[in-house]
Amino acid sequence: MKRFNFTNADLRGAAAVVCNAMLEQLPEPSECRHTFSDEFEQKMRELMDRKNHHGAWHKFAHRAAAVILVVLLGLGAWLAVDQDARAAVTHWIREVYENSVFYRFSGDAVKDQNNIYELAWVPEGYEKVNQASTDTTQSVLYESKDGAFTFLWHNTHEGSLYKFDGTKGEGIPVLINGLEGHYYPAANSNTTNDLVWIDDNSKTLFSISSYLPFEDILHIAESVKLVKTEN
Repeated sequence: MKRFNFTNADLRGAAAVVCNAMLEQLPEPSECRHTFSDEFEQKMRELMDRKNHHGAWHKFAHRAAAVILVVLLGLGAWLAVDQDARAAVTHWIREVYENSVFYRFSGDAVKDQNNIYELAWVPEGYEKVNQASTDTTQSVLYESKDGAFTFLWHNTHEGSLYKFDGTKGEGIPVLINGLEGHYYPAANSNTTNDLVWIDDNSKTLFSISSYLPFEDILHIAESVKLVKTEN
């Protein structure tokens, strides 16, 4: 097959010929006059009205944002001088990221707090076999011939952060004695069901991990009671 070599000048010349040929096929401007229907004209007027309305709304949104910013700045100044107000907005923050769920404490922790909790109810056959503690976390293990579960509570300290398996999903919102929590069903037979909830009054985060069904786990959680406070 014969090959042809074209220079840039050849290509520009060919493009000009094609362009002129296309232009010659276009009708004269006088032939392009068109009278639009009343319906079309009405739609265009409505479109222009919406555009002008959007511009007005855009200005309003900016003004509203400015007002909200002033309010937030005022709130920040108020919180800076009012310790009771700061305590009211101090809480745990739940964050879902990829395959993990993080619980991060925001605000001032309760200094030297070491609350002791117990379970008033456990499924038949379960007994407490071990308890471990750190500066901020207490972990209690219960076992039976059929399985085991762990009950944990986390007292706050500055920068408290706890990570849970997020492959089970973002969790199902639940209430435990009026306290907000999330239930994370097991993703497969090799993982546990987890229940996590927060007591904002004591600033304590609780969790139960078990192969037990949800109803039993919830019953366990609802039986948690404070038996001792050490400061």
